[in-house]
Amino acid sequence: MGDLFKALSSGLARFVYAWILPSILVVGAFTLVVLPRLTEAPPSSVSLTGIAVFSFATIGLSVVFAYSSRPIYQFLEGYLMPAWLRRPLLRRSRRRYLRLRALASRSTGSQKLMAQEALKSYPEDLDLLLPTRLGNALRAMEDYGDTRYGLDSQTFWYELQAVGNEKVVRSTEETRASVDFFVSSLAHLAFLSLVAIACVPFASDPAPVAILSAIALALTPLAYIQAVSGVGEWRWSVQALVNTSRSQLAAAVGLTLPATYGEERRMWVSLSGLVHSGPRDRYLAVLDAARAKAPTTHSRPDGSDERSASGSSSSAPGD
Repeated sequence: MGDLFKALSSGLARFVYAWILPSILVVGAFTLVVLPRLTEAPPSSVSLTGIAVFSFATIGLSVVFAYSSRPIYQFLEGYLMPAWLRRPLLRRSRRRYLRLRALASRSTGSQKLMAQEALKSYPEDLDLLLPTRLGNALRAMEDYGDTRYGLDSQTFWYELQAVGNEKVVRSTEETRASVDFFVSSLAHLAFLSLVAIACVPFASDPAPVAILSAIALALTPLAYIQAVSGVGEWRWSVQALVNTSRSQLAAAVGLTLPATYGEERRMWVSLSGLVHSGPRDRYLAVLDAARAKAPTTHSRPDGSDERSASGSSSSAPGD
């Protein structure tokens, strides 16, 4: 089963798994339940035209949802929610967070452990909370490198993937594919529910169409819960990528990891500042101190080169 999932989660197959598979299920349900009741004639036998229409609808729907994945995520996280919905959800999110903080600090035993585990799905700062569980889980994952090392993994995501261990990078892709699948399923189910309920007045037998709409709507919370759960696995893979790839990332951008974690934090914060704000003296001062020491070349009187590193010269054997 694990090998099958890895195969489904690679390259084009990952797109098929996350976006086309939900489209196939939704278009199939619409074709079997809704479409026959919108026409007076009985369902015709399978034909090339029918297959072509089904394929076109499936691919078209999956592409539309795939290219809309960013606003879908942003809505589910709470960024694009209308204010009248966002405000009460944010208040509820803060109450839940404060209650978990209280349990983690005052409780004992299993209740304390459960609260501490639940807090891993929330950012560490109350001001960073988002209205939804999915938004908080994703923000906690995104903020791991920043809160631990000062390394903004979102800014340097592609660099981290370029230098990271192949197995760890693959695990981040596989765990994201799982989250994408359930987010895609949620969007497809909500779309099916709306389309089906809109077709009820025009159906010759509206009961099955209404039941399909209700079933699709009832499955959306389950898809959402699975998406939130999948972020937990995605977080562990991102955590592993940040923990194991920092030295390679530093070398790739011409830096060396400082001797202390405090200096490392200042280095990554300064590098992020350089990327976002351009060269500033306060950033360059920190980064210059962390520049990788490269061998320097000096000319000898006889015209040959003498290489030295960190200010010390070395002579060839026999000189």
